[in-house]
Amino acid sequence: MGDEQLYFPIWKKRLADILDLSEHCTTACSIQLHESLFNEAGNRKDYSFNLVLVGGKAVNDISGSAVARDLASVIAENKDAMARLQHKTIRINMKRHFTLNIRDQTL
Repeated sequence: MGDEQLYFPIWKKRLADILDLSEHCTTACSIQLHESLFNEAGNRKDYSFNLVLVGGKAVNDISGSAVARDLASVIAENKDAMARLQHKTIRINMKRHFTLNIRDQTL
């Protein structure tokens, strides 16, 4: 897998923001990311993804998205992130305009 961890620096830098939004938003919240960050890191046509985390672990198939895999890995490797997400179900997605949407779906 030649594109492994290309997006780690982006997600490590934004992890605190993602965690804060996952804890404090009662509805969907978003972060506007910069397209240039992704284009500098990789060479994909489309960086869109959907990621569902239950207890901090990805539960949907993200095998086709290096961007989502890297975000899931950054979260899984961070003890604080795992503790904060331990009892939550979070949906994170990003569409073509590089808006990262975060929604707490915990019942």
